[in-house]
Amino acid sequence: RFWYSDGVLTRFRNEITSGTNMGNDSTSGAAFVWLGSLGTASPPFLFGLEDQQIHRRQGTASWSTEVENVAASGGVSATEHKGNMYAWWTSTYEYSTDGGANWAQVSERAVYGVEFDSLLVKIDDTGVIKWTAADPADDVDDWVPLNGGISLVPNITIQNMIVWRDSHGNPAIIIGTTRGAYILDFYNEKVYPFYLFKYT
Repeated sequence: RFWYSDGVLTRFRNEITSGTNMGNDSTSGAAFVWLGSLGTASPPFLFGLEDQQIHRRQGTASWSTEVENVAASGGVSATEHKGNMYAWWTSTYEYSTDGGANWAQVSERAVYGVEFDSLLVKIDDTGVIKWTAADPADDVDDWVPLNGGISLVPNITIQNMIVWRDSHGNPAIIIGTTRGAYILDFYNEKVYPFYLFKYT
């Protein structure tokens, strides 16, 4: 979620493009794959995921030097759950319990995560979906696979995962792919094509 006005976000986008105030030694500026705010600080921290680094900034301050140097490349997105922060890096993920000042790594695949029904739900690049109630999810054994750990999504590229609404207006997990959107029936462990209209 974003907490800044469009004008400020535009300035952030311009800085990302030009490399101004990035606070790192990249000559071309950071190529962020994800940009958003996490945490409850006031003003909130804005985080950016780069190739192998996590950057943060608060208010009008300059972008930090790397907050965390991740061993694996492939940063994709970030999620907040129960006050803890998670950065998804395809082959692994990082989590922080102190507002993003310090991060630790867990060797568990993930590309997107959402908070759903008080649970943290993630999907990896192969379509395998897992959930946890751990606070924080700091171990591989914290995760419970859906469908026995077999992918519920067709063998296609995962583009995103969000919490939206089904045709009855109930919260539901929507998975975006290169072949369209799918809706996850979480408790029955099934996935169906998601159509953006309602029969009446």
